[in-house]
Amino acid sequence: MARSVLTLSLPTQVNLEDTVCGDGSFCMSFDLPVVCGDDILVLPNENEFKFYGENKEVYEHDESCRIFMGAVNGAFFCVPGVPLSSHHIAWDAEFGVLKVRISPPGRARSS
Repeated sequence: MARSVLTLSLPTQVNLEDTVCGDGSFCMSFDLPVVCGDDILVLPNENEFKFYGENKEVYEHDESCRIFMGAVNGAFFCVPGVPLSSHHIAWDAEFGVLKVRISPPGRARSS
């Protein structure tokens, strides 16, 4: 079985202003080609959120399965001492694109 693995590593010099939504939430998108929204998991914990997507469709001459995995460290979004798990994390997947929105505690949560 062939596997495609997406590893996301944000460098320390990343400009997070590019990912800030109008309400102060952080918004990110990840391309997971040909992966159905039902086959994507987002798993947040205190320090990071991980995502996992699997293309389960097998075509007549393609028996491979594609797996996409990634993790984003919460240090980029959290005030020191405030765990990522206390933030509101919403996500949606459509047409092979995973969109993740992280709202700090106490901020308005818009869809």
